[in-house]
Amino acid sequence: MCFANGAAVYSFCWQEIGSRTPGQTNMTEYRLVDFLIQIQKLGRTGELREAMKRIPIMSRDVEDCDDEGIQLEIKCATGIFDSMTPTERLRPEIIDTDRSERIASGSGASRKSVFDLVRQFKSMRNTMAAISNSRY
Repeated sequence: MCFANGAAVYSFCWQEIGSRTPGQTNMTEYRLVDFLIQIQKLGRTGELREAMKRIPIMSRDVEDCDDEGIQLEIKCATGIFDSMTPTERLRPEIIDTDRSERIASGSGASRKSVFDLVRQFKSMRNTMAAISNSRY
C-alpha cells in the first residue's frame, strides 16, 4: 500500500478526530470504521499525496504512488472492510487465519492484505491513543 506506514494517514486522522467535540470520542475509541473513513477521505481529496510530500522520508515515494494506484488500494481496503462481520469490524483482533480466508475470498483480496489492513489499523490506534494520552 502507498499509505503502508500510516504517517500521512495518521496526520490527517489526528486533525479530523481532534476537531470532534469533547466526549464525542477519544483515541481509545478509534475504530476500524474511523480508519477506513479517513483513508477514503484522503483518497477523494487528494490530501494523501500532499501529506506524503511534506514528510521527508515519504516525499520520494510520492512519485511511486499514482492516483489510480491509491484509489485501487482504497477500494481494496473498503472491500475487506465490507467483507467483515459487524463483530470483526468492532474487534479486529479476533481475525484469525480462518476468518481472514473468508474475508479475503469475499473481498477479492489476499489473506496478507487482510492482515496488513488490520495491522495498520492497530498501529494507528495505538499511536493515536499514545499521542492523546500525552496531549492532556
